[in-house]
Amino acid sequence: MIHVCYGLYDRTGRYSKFTGTSMLSLFDNTKSEVTVHILHDKTLSEENKIKLQRVAENFHQQIKFYNVEELCAEKISEFMELIPSLNYSTFTVGCMYRLLISYVIPAEFEKVIYLDSDTIVNLDINELWSIELGEKPLAALPEIENKVEVALTPLIRFYGLINVEDYFNSGVLLINLNSMKNFEQDIRESIRFIGQKEKLKLPDQDVLNYCFATKILRLPSVFNEFVDHARLVGNTSIEKKIYHYIGNALTFDMCDNFNRLWMEYFFKTPWMNTEIIHRIFVCVQELNNQSQNKLLELSAVMSGKRRIFFAELENFEGFKKLFKIKKSEEIIDGTKHDAIKILLRKMKKFRGIGYFILLVHDFEALKKILAAEKFVEGEDFADATEFLSTETGKNPLDTYFLIRAI
Repeated sequence: MIHVCYGLYDRTGRYSKFTGTSMLSLFDNTKSEVTVHILHDKTLSEENKIKLQRVAENFHQQIKFYNVEELCAEKISEFMELIPSLNYSTFTVGCMYRLLISYVIPAEFEKVIYLDSDTIVNLDINELWSIELGEKPLAALPEIENKVEVALTPLIRFYGLINVEDYFNSGVLLINLNSMKNFEQDIRESIRFIGQKEKLKLPDQDVLNYCFATKILRLPSVFNEFVDHARLVGNTSIEKKIYHYIGNALTFDMCDNFNRLWMEYFFKTPWMNTEIIHRIFVCVQELNNQSQNKLLELSAVMSGKRRIFFAELENFEGFKKLFKIKKSEEIIDGTKHDAIKILLRKMKKFRGIGYFILLVHDFEALKKILAAEKFVEGEDFADATEFLSTETGKNPLDTYFLIRAI
């Protein structure tokens, strides 16, 4: 029997579907018997609990629930006392539930896999389960394998406690339960230390790294592939891996293989219903209205002015189509080394009679340069990325808000 844990804090009632989607992908790709252990609190509704049970039943697998608010009340109170920022940071106390695994999972189990809810298990989880830990307390993947700027994390940047090469991601873990019990006091001291630091970003991950960064068994990257990293390096073909949708990696851009992969599993869950479709429809309708209003405002400002475009694109065809750019209208190629200088010369030349539509990767940085030259957003130039669709190919519309809506 393979044992897999998820931690679930669901204040809005809309996060359980991500746990359910990850679970379904796990069951769909695994031949062995699996028991999923859900560490949750009172935020897990009865409706979502039933849906999670249904996912397991549909694959003839087992699921068990542990209300950690009741089972580990003292520990959670201690977390909140030692890390006060959990009361107001973007990370909730739910992120700390993985630290309670050894307290709630039955003592007869020697090891367990922990997964974040924003994962898709696109392989047989037995591949991870079969790894021998020996005396190691954890197996995990160092974040440097996914080209994460780990130097920005508090433990490294501000306190220099951990080598960049050792800092690991806590979203996929193989945990040696017997060994972990020997580190209870170390974990408590780690929580106390982390809680005293102001620049807290990843409390659970920093706690685990503080204790175990030099003690882990390093996992192959196949077990924790960050989706954004895969896109960055061009690994867009779906493989047998555990994909981790960290941050805003999941959107509604269905031209993207990773988004389609997540949706393929989500559509099989009990959460894909008419309510979800209605939310998506309302959001798309609102987005369309906002885009129309922005285009109307833009048209009014540009009335009587000459349009000039500045874009950091290798292929301009989608861009030309979107803005109905005429052959007589000028597009400045923002990919050239002296592009900014050319833009500034043009803007000074056509000050007051030209309107510049900008498509750049870092609009805020360019905006500061233009502001120093007394150019005003909305009067002299506009950010074109607000109007983009996937037709441009290079800069698809950010549809992460649709994911939040569901």
